[in-house]
Amino acid sequence: MATSPSSTQDEVVPAEINRGRLIPATYTGNLRTFLLLDKEQTPVASGAVFSDGRIGVMSQTGQTYQRYATTAALMEDWWGRAMLLWCTQGGLDYDVAPRRFVFDRHEDETGISGEGVALEGVVFPHGGVVCMWLGEVRSIVEWPSLEVALAINGHEGRTRLRWLDPA
Repeated sequence: MATSPSSTQDEVVPAEINRGRLIPATYTGNLRTFLLLDKEQTPVASGAVFSDGRIGVMSQTGQTYQRYATTAALMEDWWGRAMLLWCTQGGLDYDVAPRRFVFDRHEDETGISGEGVALEGVVFPHGGVVCMWLGEVRSIVEWPSLEVALAINGHEGRTRLRWLDPA
């Protein structure tokens, strides 16, 4: 039988927006990860709750990706099929659990978005990536790999990958 997260885990505080600029580089985020386990306690999917409360869930094979507006919607969809297990930081097996990261922009060549954390994201066990941009207009984007995400958004070394979870 699936369980619902406690009310304290269900509360998501939005990340601060600094007058249209990026989040300061000291950001550690409200990004949380979880596993969905079947009745045999085998992971069938993993996911992330982004700072604005939106949720992304990826099957362990990487073949299916779903978005949810709330944890209540997630649990309603998975109720009776899977149990939600929140991932705690450190000591995780990243062959099973998603790993959190941010992109730190240390140089803004355009002068538009500023310096700091540009996005928060997770790498799923199969290698797929889901990220949320942290500017004024928030959007969630999916990439087939971290290498692709960095190639598109690395700005020739002006944006760096920073892991929020230890290896």
